[in-house]
Amino acid sequence: MEENSTFNQVFSLTEWNFYKFIRPAAGILGFNPKSVVEFSIILPFYLPFPQEATLSIHVEKKAICTYKFFEIVREESLIPGQEDAPTVDIKNSRVEMIYTTSEEIDIFGENLDLTAYFDTLMEKLNFYIIAYLIKTKNINTYRVSKEMLHFTCFFRCIALSNWHNMREGLFYLNENLPQKLETLSEDILNDVVVYVHIINQKINPFILHEELLMKARRQFKDGFYQDAVLYAQMSIEEFLNTLYINILLHEGKSDVEAELLREQIPFMTMVKKEFHLRLGGKWDINNPTTELGRWYKDVYLLRNVIAHKGYFPSFSEVDKALAATHDFRLYVVSLIRKKKKVYQKLSEYFIVGV
Repeated sequence: MEENSTFNQVFSLTEWNFYKFIRPAAGILGFNPKSVVEFSIILPFYLPFPQEATLSIHVEKKAICTYKFFEIVREESLIPGQEDAPTVDIKNSRVEMIYTTSEEIDIFGENLDLTAYFDTLMEKLNFYIIAYLIKTKNINTYRVSKEMLHFTCFFRCIALSNWHNMREGLFYLNENLPQKLETLSEDILNDVVVYVHIINQKINPFILHEELLMKARRQFKDGFYQDAVLYAQMSIEEFLNTLYINILLHEGKSDVEAELLREQIPFMTMVKKEFHLRLGGKWDINNPTTELGRWYKDVYLLRNVIAHKGYFPSFSEVDKALAATHDFRLYVVSLIRKKKKVYQKLSEYFIVGV
């Protein structure tokens, strides 16, 4: 494949510096490199590593992950919207991520799994980021996921038997393309104004739950996987706590009595014992075929290992957690609506979107 000048500008790795810097490291580790997979990404922050600093880390199956760091600078106006205003330099780090392996990769094959190589490179890159964070205490840096990056990046695959035998292209990282939003219709704008009144007058006690749920989705979209799960669980706890208090108010308890009863009962005891007799439905947390069981397994328990062990969930785990949160919420709302004659006021809270 003939080399493309665009990709040559993106990737600095040449046959000469490969055999000068990477091949000797492979020799020390006892394997003969046969293929290279490269990606070029721009981090959402700046790592003040020396320009073109090149660092490598060994991975399993006779492979090396190598990272080459570059400083990129752009100017940003100090006054928004004023192009002729004074500017300040904004720095980011561009990283060339290089996966060198003893595997003979079929670089033009239909089954080439670029995602597997990218995920491994990102995992090891985060080791460098976290090590830098711990050493310098620079809180402007953080663990990176693919959702935090631009929605595409360049990739290049090289068969080392013939350096000019390479595959190049764009690799799609996420779906965070710029959104084209239509101007709100008059009806929707009127609904927004109604919600402002509801929030201002504190008419609907479930507004905070809805806001937390939206925050969970935004954290997932932005790549903050731990936070997404934590906010998802917070939204459910806020939802069920508010629901229980309002049921008690309906049953004749005062505000103070309802709040006190809620504080005195553990959250999971409330979930297992307080809603079934009042709302009906299935409330066995150990039944994974129900909405409650899926929430318990995919959200509640996952939140616990994140909060207590610092676990970093995967993309698929967070995706399942948000789906389980959504489904469990809809299930409980459906039970409330079935009890409309008993809990008319509660049912009215969920008439419009919330």
